[in-house]
Amino acid sequence: MGVADSGVDYFHPNFRNEDGSSRILRLWDQSIPGNPPQGYVTGTEYTKEEIYEALALGENQGRRLVPPIDYSGHGISVPVIAAGNGRASDGVNQGVAYESALLGLY
Repeated sequence: MGVADSGVDYFHPNFRNEDGSSRILRLWDQSIPGNPPQGYVTGTEYTKEEIYEALALGENQGRRLVPPIDYSGHGISVPVIAAGNGRASDGVNQGVAYESALLGLY
């Protein structure tokens, strides 16, 4: 599932599997210059491997490696409704496509 919004918090439990790995395959932050996806000239794309490395470092260190964050909360709410796996609510509040992988664009 692709989400184009104000950001996605890749540390949020609803976007992580039971083993702690991420369901987010890629993040493309168009506000951070440096490494755009192939064929594009703006922003920085973060791969699944970079996201996993950031998760393993913990939130403080991980955000230095993969800095994108959703400051408004809207970019977390929309994908939680669409694809949240319910881990933040012990499975009570799952999204429509709660097993899907995610792509974030902002």
